[in-house]
Amino acid sequence: MADVLVSKVLEELISIVAREIEQEVRLVVGVKKEVQMLTTKFQFIKAVLVDAENRQVKDDAIKLWMQKLKNISYDMDDVLDEWTTAIQKSQIMGDERVWVKGRDQEQKAIVEKLLTGSSQTPSLHIISIVGMGGIGKTTLAKLVYNDDEVKTHFETRIWVCVSDPFDEIKIAKAILESLTNEAPNLHELQTILQNIRKSLEGKKFLLILDDLWEENSEKWVQLKNCLKCGSPGSRILVTTRKEIVASAIGCIDIHKKGQLSAEDSWFLFSQIAFLGWSSGEREPLEDIGKKIVSRCKGLPLAVKTLGSLLVTKKSKSEWQTIMDSEVWELENAEVYIFPHLWLSYNDLSPPLRQCFSYCAIFPKDHLMEKQKLIELWMAHGYIKETTKRDMERIGEEYFQNLASRSFFQDINMVDDFYDISYTCKMHNIVHDFAQYIRRDECFSMEVSSSVESSIESVSNEARYSRIVLAGKGSLPGYFYDAKKLRGLIAQFEGGFVATAVLSSFFNELTCLRSLDLSNCDIEEIPPTISQLIHLRQLDLSSNDHLKSLPETLCELYNLQALDVYDCYNLAKLPDGVGKLRSILSWGSRKSEPSSRIAYVIGPRKCGRHG
Repeated sequence: MADVLVSKVLEELISIVAREIEQEVRLVVGVKKEVQMLTTKFQFIKAVLVDAENRQVKDDAIKLWMQKLKNISYDMDDVLDEWTTAIQKSQIMGDERVWVKGRDQEQKAIVEKLLTGSSQTPSLHIISIVGMGGIGKTTLAKLVYNDDEVKTHFETRIWVCVSDPFDEIKIAKAILESLTNEAPNLHELQTILQNIRKSLEGKKFLLILDDLWEENSEKWVQLKNCLKCGSPGSRILVTTRKEIVASAIGCIDIHKKGQLSAEDSWFLFSQIAFLGWSSGEREPLEDIGKKIVSRCKGLPLAVKTLGSLLVTKKSKSEWQTIMDSEVWELENAEVYIFPHLWLSYNDLSPPLRQCFSYCAIFPKDHLMEKQKLIELWMAHGYIKETTKRDMERIGEEYFQNLASRSFFQDINMVDDFYDISYTCKMHNIVHDFAQYIRRDECFSMEVSSSVESSIESVSNEARYSRIVLAGKGSLPGYFYDAKKLRGLIAQFEGGFVATAVLSSFFNELTCLRSLDLSNCDIEEIPPTISQLIHLRQLDLSSNDHLKSLPETLCELYNLQALDVYDCYNLAKLPDGVGKLRSILSWGSRKSEPSSRIAYVIGPRKCGRHG
């Protein structure tokens, strides 16, 4: 056993050194020598292990040494796995230090404004970062938000993605949720604001409102007045593309975010585009590369996207094709915003284009779980039908491909003790682009007692939708005109979902392939769910009051993924679950990454099982 562990650790150590040479991964000063020293020691240990394995039977000292070696090897394996994961993430996402290179002074300037200034006056101090889309406003705000001095200075820090349209209730609920660490079951603005006051009263807080668009100052008044309850020195930091928005909300300081310099743009691009290249491969393409970078106009997102696109292309003709593309000359206002994304998107295979653009169904700044994303791609046929394990492997490759091209960002590993998962987000501009691609087939509808949906009708050709129903709002009848919907994400807030509403879904939307009803306070699933014969993915997770599932659910023979995770009162699955062969032919989630039933039995968490 020890021999196997030592061999594995030795392979990882050798791999790290090799990766530094082949892919230009730079280890921290002094670490390279440490790795080489450990490699030498483990090679020596491996050489004497065979004799030690035999002698431990009679020699207690050697037996103890072998036990310690085994434990150390396990620990080393964990550390090295974390290390290689960090290296992989750095390669996929680009070195974060490169992405903000040259912007240290900007960060320091904003931090200084947050920590000093009008700290003795009770009026709220608002600072804005203003700049065009893709310029790096959110990245700069994140650096400030995570600055050590900022963390120490403020008692409470809150981050809210606002986007368009401006919804006071939604923003207020997001603030309250951040303060209380739980989703508030409240729907009246005044009630939510009262709770915010109680949580912030007398505290020095920092609130970051990312991606603000609303120019009407009147819509901001109630929330702004509520936030004056904090102690002197509290701050609000806003990111927006329009200076008029900053003025409308009463900013005291406006920081205009400028473009990267030509030097910094080239540095960022070359660090990504030439990753792992030899000098002989790189030199012939540098001149044309600088011309391409000049077309990015100093936008970090554009530079990063094109660098990610060109890293796999090593011929001058391929680079010249990017340089000469007609996309750069398009005058259509919407297309003009995304030339770098169009180039990268057009380079994708058709299935990858579908996988990327499907993400338009999610709201901005949505935290997407990689495994569920792959399940959804499978459900909608973006991954060619084959064995389930192969489909999931292909989905993993698709995800890595899109991440490497900067379509996904903020990739993080989440370990909740029962399972390990990966999450990611999309940059706001990238999300805008995905919505533009799917503009004719994807729509969102948010309806509450105070804010009605701006949509007056839906196309009967729509294929994907996300609906949010809050308070005393009700779905308009014309929603069911979209009878060809293939994917639906439903969010119901403020009370149990009536069985009649679910019956309407099942009766009217019979083309659904994926249905997300997670966290909707569902008590009962109507037996008419059997009408969803095309359904591949069903998410019922986090419905605490769901006690049973109808036997008719087992007639969904195409179902590939059923998630009832965190349904604490769900005692068991239907007796006929054996009919769901597309699920049960897969292994357990822990041992094989292809199990597609996630559930909880009884009142305690039992993990995810197949």
